[in-house]
Amino acid sequence: MAADGTTSVALSQEQITVSIHTENEPYLFQGKPTFPKDAPNIFTVTPTKPATLSFTVSINESGRHEHWSKLPKGNYTLKVYVNSGKSAEFDYQWLGQTYSDDFKLKID
Repeated sequence: MAADGTTSVALSQEQITVSIHTENEPYLFQGKPTFPKDAPNIFTVTPTKPATLSFTVSINESGRHEHWSKLPKGNYTLKVYVNSGKSAEFDYQWLGQTYSDDFKLKID
């Protein structure tokens, strides 16, 4: 996570979701991450100090509630989304939606 500009940026654990999809199935897997117990609830970065976020995602919350490893063998795209409400709940909170680059996921 990095701040691109002149001010700090913050987001909460609850703002993050993970999507696994294919070109034909854009909503195949939607999951909420689980962070380590010692992770802060709110992550703040400054323009000069980016942060690495580590978490796991296991259960599909988009209806089927299966583990991501139960997806059929194949190639997938994984993307991390940051979402928010319409008003800030803490200092420097990111408002709006943004997402990571695409990560390629292969299940054998």
